Parts: sequence; structure tokens; C-alpha cells
Amino acid sequence: MDAQRRKAFDVSLSEEKTSDLVHFLHDEITRAVAARSSIIEQGGDLDYWHWLYEQGKRNTKDLPFPGAADLSTWIVTEKVDAMRGRFVKTIFVEPVWTVEGWGKAADRAPMVEEFHQWKVEDERLQAWLQRAFDLALIEGTGVLECSEKTDVRKQRAVRALQPDVDDETNALKLDPETFAPTPALDPRGAFVPADDPDRGAMEVLTDELVPVRRGPNYRVCSLRDFLILPGHAQDDSEVWGYAKRFWRRLTELQQRAKEGVYDAKAVEALAAVSDRDSQGLLPSVASTGQQVAPQTHDRTIEKELWELQMVADLDDDGVDEWYIVTFSAIHRVILRIRHDDLGMPRYHLLRPYPNPVSVYGRSHVAKLASLAEEHAGTRNAIADRSNLVNNAPLKVLTSSAWDPDEEPWGPGQRMTVNDMNDVQPMALPDVPNSMMGREASVIQAAERISGLNDVSLGATPDASRTLGEVQMVTEQSFVRIEESIRNMQETLEDLFKVRHELWRRAAMEAPLEPSAKFIAELGARGIDLPEGGITAELLAGTFHGKPRGSVEGADRNRQRANYNGFMAVVGGFAKMNPSLGQVLTSPDVLMPLFEQALRLFDVPNRAQFMGAMRRWQVQQTQQMAMAAQQPQLPPGAPPPPGGPQPGPPGPGGPPPPDAGANGGPPPGEAPGPPQGPPPPGPPPGAPPPSMGAGPPPPPPPLPQPPGLPPELLSAMGGLPM
Repeated sequence: MDAQRRKAFDVSLSEEKTSDLVHFLHDEITRAVAARSSIIEQGGDLDYWHWLYEQGKRNTKDLPFPGAADLSTWIVTEKVDAMRGRFVKTIFVEPVWTVEGWGKAADRAPMVEEFHQWKVEDERLQAWLQRAFDLALIEGTGVLECSEKTDVRKQRAVRALQPDVDDETNALKLDPETFAPTPALDPRGAFVPADDPDRGAMEVLTDELVPVRRGPNYRVCSLRDFLILPGHAQDDSEVWGYAKRFWRRLTELQQRAKEGVYDAKAVEALAAVSDRDSQGLLPSVASTGQQVAPQTHDRTIEKELWELQMVADLDDDGVDEWYIVTFSAIHRVILRIRHDDLGMPRYHLLRPYPNPVSVYGRSHVAKLASLAEEHAGTRNAIADRSNLVNNAPLKVLTSSAWDPDEEPWGPGQRMTVNDMNDVQPMALPDVPNSMMGREASVIQAAERISGLNDVSLGATPDASRTLGEVQMVTEQSFVRIEESIRNMQETLEDLFKVRHELWRRAAMEAPLEPSAKFIAELGARGIDLPEGGITAELLAGTFHGKPRGSVEGADRNRQRANYNGFMAVVGGFAKMNPSLGQVLTSPDVLMPLFEQALRLFDVPNRAQFMGAMRRWQVQQTQQMAMAAQQPQLPPGAPPPPGGPQPGPPGPGGPPPPDAGANGGPPPGEAPGPPQGPPPPGPPPGAPPPSMGAGPPPPPPPLPQPPGLPPELLSAMGGLPM
């Protein structure tokens, strides 16, 4: 039997309700775009902010005179790049999230933490978030969409379906070729399960196209193509929907209609004409000559669509629910209505500078715009005056014999004059110091607004400042950056929940195959992965991921100095109290200190080190347990069988308990014959002690504590010296 498609509509709407929904969506999108036209339309604020960041050029017609300087400002580019680099450096540490579990999931929290660190690298999440950070600083709000990646697979199974009957005769409908009963179909063309026993049932071997979950899928959206509904909302609680504009090739839409993702009739209603033109390009992109190529072939035609995540009561049950609706505002056609079964945010808004009166954040570029304009104007004024001084105009007497057309001005040229004063350069003053000071004041003002000084930017300070002053300014700069990072890390906590749920659902389809690095990291933590791979049961439970990065953590030199200082303080306490030194040498205390040292000093084979240390910790624990199990003899009790028997002590041994002073017999007893071997004397032929024998033999070596395991020593041999 032919493969059945999944339904594109989870809700059956009448023609009247469908028409009302189409008009509602079209009106809301149109009004939302109009309400933000000064920001998102051509020549709006978004274009201006991107133009400043990209150091765009001015129109040559706007120059004050021919040949005037056309310099832009580098302040916006420098501050945005430095801030974005600080965000990436601070947030993407190892691990990105520290995971905590509740209840039965608490024991699996370390494994889940390593799992997400592995998947962060596998998903290339840093590249996606880096693009979102860039838009967050330029546009004020960076939008990262995290949806579920699905593949379509044909699944064959025997199902109990309801047979199709004639409405008038109530007789079974038969296939004209095989004369076998045919299953009933619903209005959308899907099989009807045999839920009603009065209508009978039939077993049918079916092929069905089913979605297969593959984990999270990412997309970064510019505010030019993203709307929050309503746009005037001041708080997230007032939002009832999000709208994303995107383009898809018509052939791709037709293929997805065959798979049941979109409605086939709605796709057929789309005109075979491209909806994309050069009007949607950024001016900075269009100024480079880039245009949208003509799309005349069926395989290249692109259609403009809107995807909405909205809360509404479409099934008239009196309860608002979240839906995913795909809509063409140009052709006024709904392609899909699906329940949002994830129940979590789909769009994650990164707002480093929140706006208390709007759901959209404040742009970092907008705060620097006026200073950027002043800086560009000052640079152009300085350049124009400097060029004028270097190429000063010439004063030529009307009676001079010099003709510039016949004898051009230039190096090595000959000039015919009647007098040495016929031709003279015009004396012009050079660039005044006030202009140079003005440029410096603009740069200092930009530091105050952005919170980034020369040191935090990685640049050499121009002004002469003491070390203490530089450290104080840098510390306060870190405080302001920390606030912006914390604002975005709250969004990253929600992103962790969505990612975790999407990977758990992917593990429900089939266990995830772990990588070799993931297994090695688990081994370094002393965790054994159960057989069968990563299953949904291992990821089930309540977990909370908190971003671990901080501004202090991004400064590796500062962390190393703090670590060395901490070890020096602890060493001083251990000298004052020897019992504290014994605590520090225990494996439970030594392991985290050693692991932190490996991380701070960038040891490459950290997993090998920690694996050897874990095995050494197990050995030490076992030896301590065996020592604790040995029986302790009371004073005066005989030794256990196989132990040393009582008798005279050996050479150099202590005297027996009942011996007298100096090892003699007890008082009141006569000395007996000598016991044991005679005391050792000089070997035959050796000179007596009085003749000056050689130096005494060295003392025996002191007993050494147990050394590090051989695996750890071999790992240390691989370190660069």
C-alpha cells in the first residue's frame, strides 16, 4: 500500500474559520511591520547601525569639495568586536554549563554535564552563538532559533484500520483489482484507526512516512526578518506570538508537501514566480554590487514565508495552546498548523542591554552613534587640513612667464619665471593641537560609554598611567561587562533546557553512540557509561544547567595567580597545623586541586592524567580499607600465628623487657653465658680503628612515601619541557 503522509494540519478548520485566520495573520504581520518601519525598513536604524559597524563610505556627492577625505570611524567596529570576543571567551569555557540534578537524577548530573559539553562541540554551537552575539550588539536583540531537526523515514507496520463502507448500503468497499476491502481515509488522506468496534477492523500492511528526531537545529534571525507580537509589548508576559520570515525554494516546498510537512493544495496555490528581490538586501551588501540573481527556473524560484509560534484557541476547546503556523502573506495561504508539543521557548532572545520599556533590547552601536559621527568628522577635518598643508596652493603673479600647461608642476620639472618671487606656495598653518585633543577626547568618551579601556581591548594605552590605575580601571570595566554577560546567561539557561529535551527525544528514537573523547572524559571523572550507549533513560529527570563562565574565569593569568596564592596560603596553614597537611594529602582533596591545576596550565592530555589519578585514588582507598580491617592487638597479647616469635633481639635490637640497665641481667641474677652470635668485629687484615680507617659508611636511606602511579609518570613524560 502507498506510503501515507503525516498530516500538515493538527486542527481541522472550516473554510470560514480558515479564511478568518488568514485575514488575521495577514493583518497582524502587516501592522507589526508598519509599526517598526523606521527601524527595519530600507534606510532605517538597522541599516544605519550596520553601516557604522562596517565603516561604510559616504556618497561622493555629499563630500564638501572634490578630493575631500572620506574616512569612517573605527570606534564602533573596535568596541563591538572586543565585546563579542569577551562574550565568547567568557561563556565558552569547559564545561559551558555546570549541571545539577534533583532526586534520582542527581547521580547522573556529572555524566549529563559531560554529554552537553560533547554536544556543544558537535553542534558547533559557538559559531551559532557568535553570530547571535554580533546581532545582539548591533541590533540590540540577537535571536537564536532552536528547533527540532527531523528526517523523514518510511516505516512499515501492520496496523488495525477501520474498513471503508458505502454510506447508503453500508457495504464494504472493495479494491477493483484485488477485490479486497479498502481502509477508510479521513478528509486529510490519512488512515482511520479501528477505534470503533461497531465499524469493524482490518489488518493492513502499511508504509508510513514518519519524522525521526535528530536533536536541535539552529538558525540566527535578524530583526529585519523577526517580529515580536505585539511589537509594543513591554514585558515577555504580554507577548502572544513570534513571527520569522524566511525563503524556501518552490521545489523544496513541493517535496515537503509530499512528505506531509506542508499541505499539498496550499503549495500548489503558490505562484511559480520568485518572491525575492534585491530590496531585502542590506545597503552595505548592496553597495558592494551584490544583487539577487534573476530566478526564472523552477529549481531556483524562492517563496517568501512567515513561520509563527503563537498562542491561540484554534480547536475551540476554551484553552489557549501554542501552535506553529506557516503562512504566506503574499499569497494569503496557510501551509501548516501544528501543535507545539515541545512546550518550551523556540526563539531565544539575547539582550545584553535590556530595555525596561520594551521587549527589544538596546543597541550597543546606537549608544556610540553620536560619538562615531563626531570621530569621523574630526578625522576627516584633520585629514583635509593635513592634505592642504602638504599640497599647498601656489600663488602665481599675473606677469609670470610660467605656464602650468606647458611646464607642469612636479618633482624634477623645469619652471620658467621672470623673478624668484613669481611663484610661491601659500603659507597655511598645520593642524592645530585643539583638533588632536578633540579626537583624543572622543576616544576617551567612547571608553566611558562602552566600558572598555585600552587594556581590556588588547591595545597599548596612549596615556602614561601607573599600574595601579590601569588595574583599577580594568577591574571596573570587568564589572560592567559582567552585567551584560549575566543578562545573556539567563537566556542560555533556557537554551540548555531546550537542548536537553531535544536530545532526550532523539535518544528515544535510538540510543546515541558516544564518541571516544566523551568516554575518555567520563573515565577521567571515574564514571562508567552503561552498555547500550546514551539512552533516553539516562537523560530523563530534572536537570538544571547554569553557565559556568565569568569575567574572572576568562582571565587565565589571574586565575593562575589566585591558584598559586591559594596553594601558598594552604601550605602555610599546613605548617602551622600538621593535621591539616594530612587532610590535604588525602585523595579526595588532592584530586580536585590537581584537576584545577591541569585546567589552568592548559595540559593537553588532561584525561590521561586524571584517569591515572583516579586509578591511584582507588588503590589508595583499597589499601586504607585493608589496613582498617586488620585486627589491633591489645598490649601484652601474643602475636598472631606466623608472626615474629619471642627470643633474643638481633644486632642493634632493643633489649628484652625484663633486662636490666645497659642490657645486663636483671638485678639479683648472675650473668649467664652470652646469647646469640658474637658482636661483629673488623674483618681480617683490616687496620684497627686507631690507625685511621676510612670514613664511616653512609646511613641507610630513609623510608620514602609511596610514589605516583606509573601511568601518571608516563603521562608526565609527554609534557613539553
